[in-house]
Parts: sequence; structure tokens; C-alpha cells
Amino acid sequence: MLIDLLKAIKADLGRVRAEEIYTEGRIIVVESSLREFKRVIGDLKAKAKLVDDLVNLVIEAMIDNDLNIDEQTIVLIDEAIMAFTEVSTGSQSHESYPAVGKNGGGHDSSSLHPD
Repeated sequence: MLIDLLKAIKADLGRVRAEEIYTEGRIIVVESSLREFKRVIGDLKAKAKLVDDLVNLVIEAMIDNDLNIDEQTIVLIDEAIMAFTEVSTGSQSHESYPAVGKNGGGHDSSSLHPD
């Protein structure tokens, strides 16, 4: 009877250890996805700021009725348009995926999960 109890406790400990390994694996995946999302958000914020700054520049030029925009400003406006287009298409493509990873941000951890 005591031996059966010890065997049951040992089996429970094995399941707990397997669940712990599975959970640690999932935490690593979630942390990686979070880092990628933060990177993407940082990129999008930088592009949005560039677009915002350049739009303000053009608005100020129009208010001042200064239509003599130099070549450098035209290049900046072109960059803003490209960044805006990239942000628009990039945010639409990210909306269609639940996570950045190829398989929904997860991984095949079925071998780790104690089923």
C-alpha cells in the first residue's frame, strides 16, 4: 500500500515536471512574440512620426503661401508618402495574422505537453 502511494506520488511529480517544462516553453514563445510586437510597434511609431512631421511641414508651407518648395522638401514628402503607404499596407497585413510567427506566434510544443 505504501509502495502504491509512492508510485502515485512519483507519477504526479513526473506530470508536474512535464507541465512545468511545457509552461516554460510557452513563456519563451510569448516573450519572443512580445519582443517582435514591440519592435513592429516602434517601427510603425517612427514612420507615423515622420509622416506627421512632413504633413505639418507641407501644411505650414501652404498656410504661409510658400509654394516654392525646394528639392529636399520634395524628397522628404516622397519619403513620407512611401512611409505612409508602407504603414498602411503593413498594418493591414498585420491585422490578418493573430501574431507575428508563422503559425500564430506559437510553436509545435506537443512533444512537451504532458497529454
